[in-house]
Amino acid sequence: MPDAALEESPHKTHLESPHEEDYLSLTCCSPAKTRIKLDFTGQEVSHKIPHISQDNTVITPIASPIAIFPTNNQPILDNQLKEMPLTLHTSLHTDILQLTNQFSKAVNSLGERVHTIENSTGDMTNTINDLIDAHEENKADKKEWLKFKIADLEDRSRKNNLKIRGIPENIQQSDLKKYATDLFSNLLPAIPALELTIDRIHRIPKPSFLPPQIPRDVLLRVHFYHVKEQILYKVRHLGQLPQPYNTIQIYADLSKHTLDMRRQLSTITKALRNHKIEYRWKQPSKLLIQKNDAYHTITSVEQGIKLLHAWSIIPEPTPPIGAKENPEKLTPQMALAFID
Repeated sequence: MPDAALEESPHKTHLESPHEEDYLSLTCCSPAKTRIKLDFTGQEVSHKIPHISQDNTVITPIASPIAIFPTNNQPILDNQLKEMPLTLHTSLHTDILQLTNQFSKAVNSLGERVHTIENSTGDMTNTINDLIDAHEENKADKKEWLKFKIADLEDRSRKNNLKIRGIPENIQQSDLKKYATDLFSNLLPAIPALELTIDRIHRIPKPSFLPPQIPRDVLLRVHFYHVKEQILYKVRHLGQLPQPYNTIQIYADLSKHTLDMRRQLSTITKALRNHKIEYRWKQPSKLLIQKNDAYHTITSVEQGIKLLHAWSIIPEPTPPIGAKENPEKLTPQMALAFID
């Protein structure tokens, strides 16, 4: 504070010491750096030196513990010299203790905030993972439902179709209908010729896995559905067709999804045949099993394994080791990274 401002202040303190300039120079310093002066009589002057703040409020600072030592070439007594290190140690200890307390409070406050954020992040992570599980389950269910629905529609549109493999390539397109009609008459002689009507017939591209010497398959549509079913029933029970059709194979025309499902269930059907258990295929991709005057329907390998285990046909299945975790799930570390 400038000297002029101090002289005009109504709170000015008059000291008995004639060294007023020294006192005024002390008031310009901070209370921690203030030193107490001694008058000519050797009496200690009060070390509480007031100063005026910006809002004209009188503040009486508390002098530092080391302010009792003389300055400005005043003599230092032996006892004062001995007490100086102890006094300095006490002053530093007090300052460090205050700073340590303030730092501890700040660290504790930050720790509470971090703990709150971690708890919130954990709750958020669990909620998001639950939503991901629900979404994935719903998506998988809808995907399977759509697959079955499309396969069902496709199989129903093919329900009167038959696929014949083994008709020689020298049989021309114009002769295919007559050749197939003669084949069906040989298999079902009791069926009238009118019911053996074929709506359409043509060859289809050969699958890549078939050897070159095998002719292309023939796809046809039988006009009456019951005739098509009787043909398939006759083929299943004959095993091999009579001459001159012994190289011919007849299949139902099914969608790729249905064929894949039947391949997956082939182990189940093989076990059923080995134990003389009757079954038949239903649409779409359902296996209807009859045992002890009861019917059971399965649509997956897991259902078939459980059913065969319940009948003591196969041992209890071993659960898979370590289910694969969804890569889309969040971890608390990932959530914290998003927050940062």
